[in-house]
Amino acid sequence: MQYHCHGDERDVSVMAQLGEMSPGAASMNPFAGEDSLTKLKLDAVWWINRVVVRPEHRRMGIGTKLVKHLLVHCEGLPVIVAPGGYDITTKEQIAFYKSLGFVDSPIDGMLIWTPTTGDGNDGKKDERPVENGIAGVKSFA
Repeated sequence: MQYHCHGDERDVSVMAQLGEMSPGAASMNPFAGEDSLTKLKLDAVWWINRVVVRPEHRRMGIGTKLVKHLLVHCEGLPVIVAPGGYDITTKEQIAFYKSLGFVDSPIDGMLIWTPTTGDGNDGKKDERPVENGIAGVKSFA
């Protein structure tokens, strides 16, 4: 399984690649909700707006790796997510994000990750991207 990441200051996307198929993808972008930033007492924060893994590829660690790759690109800023939607329960999503170091935030229904709440790697060696020769695209094993 390969993971390909593309990003800039407005958007970061990660795609899992298995042969010709993509079993999962995730993306995040800077959060622009002024009221929410004030409530969080933060100047800037990233927002995970999508983590999707095909049902037949779930429980294989793909979603975990996708989120970990996003966290590598957060530039030390906090990351928020609002679990819900798609075809798994909110309870399952909350458990998934909390296993990666996200905690409850002051905003109802949102979880937050900061470099001080969790490293997203469960104490394992940090997975850093390597250039693969394609402009703006980094690959992970």
